[in-house]
Amino acid sequence: MSRDGELRRHARAEKSSPVQIVWKDSAGVDKYVNGKTLDISASGMRVEVSDPIERRTYVTLQCAALALQGYTFDDAEIAEIVMQFSRLETIARTVFEWPLPFASEPAPVFRP
Repeated sequence: MSRDGELRRHARAEKSSPVQIVWKDSAGVDKYVNGKTLDISASGMRVEVSDPIERRTYVTLQCAALALQGYTFDDAEIAEIVMQFSRLETIARTVFEWPLPFASEPAPVFRP
């Protein structure tokens, strides 16, 4: 399922949202860090954090903006979530890229 040299099974959608991550270090001490998502797919999420986390460490991730907080989704639900993010991205791109006429007038503002 490669896309132009891409080895991932699922397409990634760019998404920047704040996250909180909790894990235990090799000594069993609870660790906490805030970070942000960089992208998300049906089978994973890339996040950026300030503190290094050892590879293969089990983490708990909270992301209120994505309503992800320890939920478990099956493949069909994950595919639906990814599809909805793609739809939102398409709508947002259309709105932000829509050309405004040069002579646009400001909208009237109601002030009581």
